[in-house]
Amino acid sequence: MKPRPVFVVAAVLSVIVAAFARFVLLEDTPPTFTVSGIQAGHVVVPPGQIVVSASDGISGVGEVVALVDGELMVVEGEGDERRVLLPTRLGDGQHTLVLLVRDRSWNRNEARSKLEFLTDSSPPRFRLAPSTQATQGRVLPIFLSADEFARDVEATAFGRPLPLEKRDGIWFGVTGVGVSEEDGELVITAEDAHGNRGERRLPLPVTPTVFPDGGVVTLDAQRQKNQKDDTLRAQDGEKRSAAYAVPQPTWLSAGTAHLPTEGRVSSPFGKVRTYNTGVVRHHLGTDIAAGQGTPVFSAGAGVVALAEGLPIHGNAVVVRHGPSLSTSYNHLHSIAVEVGQRIERADVVGTVGSTGQSTGPHLHWGMVAGGVAVAAETWLDTDLLTPIASDRAALEAPWTAP
Repeated sequence: MKPRPVFVVAAVLSVIVAAFARFVLLEDTPPTFTVSGIQAGHVVVPPGQIVVSASDGISGVGEVVALVDGELMVVEGEGDERRVLLPTRLGDGQHTLVLLVRDRSWNRNEARSKLEFLTDSSPPRFRLAPSTQATQGRVLPIFLSADEFARDVEATAFGRPLPLEKRDGIWFGVTGVGVSEEDGELVITAEDAHGNRGERRLPLPVTPTVFPDGGVVTLDAQRQKNQKDDTLRAQDGEKRSAAYAVPQPTWLSAGTAHLPTEGRVSSPFGKVRTYNTGVVRHHLGTDIAAGQGTPVFSAGAGVVALAEGLPIHGNAVVVRHGPSLSTSYNHLHSIAVEVGQRIERADVVGTVGSTGQSTGPHLHWGMVAGGVAVAAETWLDTDLLTPIASDRAALEAPWTAP
């Protein structure tokens, strides 16, 4: 007797169902997967995403679970490719990622992986040398260190541009503190290796200086006329300002300054002078009295930016020593250099005289740092480009977590 067709169909179906249950629903092979967008030990900049490419040729890919430091992450997408979203709230530092990929079988076969990674969403941090002291009328060397690689670094001090260079792992620059400067700040903008760019602000409190009273300065009739002549003063100022602005991208002078001439300091920087014209102003230079014809030397290596006679400052020389530092030598009897000439520390630039708005032979030695006049003699005992040992140690000390 032949079996009825219905039984044959039932038998075939039962075989198919058993096979399906055995090889699909009850299979015990976990899925495989790969991860892109992250590598063990590498840095990730949140927000970001990790791509999980999974495969299961039998029951198919089911659930994908991602945890960072035990916290469930959002997973988007369907099928064999999923995206794990990393939120911005992840703090900088090391994190642990655990990925679980399950198939669609009744067994929910699972594959997992674990890796450590780093996140960085913060721009570089900077710290200032501990001995940094801003004092009215003085030059201010700036030394900084960063907690990570920094590029495209820009800075201002007291709202004025501050060119910075890096040497032996330390950033440095030179600025000045005006005679009337008030508390300010150092603002640094920089980008790290991962594209995080931002701004850091460091306070620059200013210590006041009590400048001496210079008494009354008596000018003869012609010099009184010159002092009141706005046209002459403008011509003088424009020439000097142009010289101080001549680009000097690299530092040519290192170490301390050379005393520009031998003599007596007849009027220190900052002294408050009252002229018989009624004008009252700070003396923005250091006067050194010496005999006419006494040699005048450059305080440091640099390039001559001005060498000519001026209405107020007489025969004058301006030397650019670096991106933000210049010295000037004024009221000279003679000039021994020319514009564009490269000179070294202690090279002769001219001789002492009494040209321009001067009452007797002397050198008016000036210094401009960061766009403001400061006491040039402070360079005599201070290396503006090299931090002292204690500052270097502090700048090179390990950083703590933010």
